[in-house]
Amino acid sequence: MEYSWISVPASNALETKSGWAQLPKNQFAALRHLLLVVEQNPITKSGPLHNEVDWPSSTEYTHVEKKKRVVKYTAGINESITSAITQQYSTEMISKVNSGLKTGGLLEATISGELQEKTGTVITDALTRGLSVTTSFHWEEEFENTQTIKIAVPKNASSEKGKRVKIYYRVKEYRWDIFLYQSDYLELEYHKNWVWPDVRKTIKSDTVQLKKPLFSIIFYEPIPIPSFEFEDFNPEVASMTEILTEALTKVCPNRTTPELPNLEYLAKIAFPVTRIEKEEVRKRVLKKAASRNPGSGFGIKRASAKKSMKKAAPKRAAKKAAPKKRAIAKKAAPKRK
Repeated sequence: MEYSWISVPASNALETKSGWAQLPKNQFAALRHLLLVVEQNPITKSGPLHNEVDWPSSTEYTHVEKKKRVVKYTAGINESITSAITQQYSTEMISKVNSGLKTGGLLEATISGELQEKTGTVITDALTRGLSVTTSFHWEEEFENTQTIKIAVPKNASSEKGKRVKIYYRVKEYRWDIFLYQSDYLELEYHKNWVWPDVRKTIKSDTVQLKKPLFSIIFYEPIPIPSFEFEDFNPEVASMTEILTEALTKVCPNRTTPELPNLEYLAKIAFPVTRIEKEEVRKRVLKKAASRNPGSGFGIKRASAKKSMKKAAPKRAAKKAAPKKRAIAKKAAPKRK
């Protein structure tokens, strides 16, 4: 038996203003549910009939089949659970939680009342609609590898023509029990000013552990090795691709909740007011952009455009010294007597 957690909505959805429900008078609210998924140990059952053939009696038959690999699609089931909870237990419930807290009602009482009303057909119908277009697995054939099975066909006393053989796949039945373990609520008032500093003020905040059972989800995964039946065959599973929902009445087990960012912290990201908070949001935006597009250059320090060395000025050609004038000896004038 294993367990996992689903946060509805996810933390990254509450990092932006659009992820919060807008109320009158510049007020915003967020209601986050933490779901506990208890995965029961799988049970092996016989799947639907795959093929039906006649084999000669009292012979040995060699069955050759391409190897197959099963790929799970549990992410689609998680998305269907998230969508159903968001539709029934988040968007519509925020206004009721808000009005309930204003009149002195508790968060636990308000959510418990909604759970009692919607855990039945309302939430099951919403979940069924989402799961109807969800695939839990698909086959992948490995064409280069094949498996060979030798089967001794029993003698058929009533007929000498052959033995009718039913070929089918066994399946693993998976069961997920979903519990609403914890709910967090935060309501705030936010004013964005152009002259004065922005204002963010927490009005109401509450956290409650409910541990309420919601529903169970049942789906199948085929075992990629064929099985054979010579007698009457009655499959235990009618359709391998069908995903079922059932009411859940079990007691929720105690588990240690995962470490998630609290709503106060997410409110600082979605509604930043101080210079430090706005700078932190700017860094987060640049970091996300860099992770989506590594070649964009976000977050990478670029070299300075200035050259590290100045270009040396060209040397001037040295001027040639002017040729020296030769001294011309003048003849002395003759002395007069």
